[in-house]
Amino acid sequence: MKITKHERFKKYAYWLMTDEILPESGQIAPDFSILLELGIIGKSTDDKKTA
Repeated sequence: MKITKHERFKKYAYWLMTDEILPESGQIAPDFSILLELGIIGKSTDDKKTA
């Protein structure tokens, strides 16, 4: 995946590939408000965030 090599998204690489995080290694999940802002996820009608 090319996105995992982008400097801005390297810290999310493990999460993107496995849906798990390793905070002790710097591998985290993004704040979903950022994903909404980038248009990666959308809000459903019942105010739950969807991927």
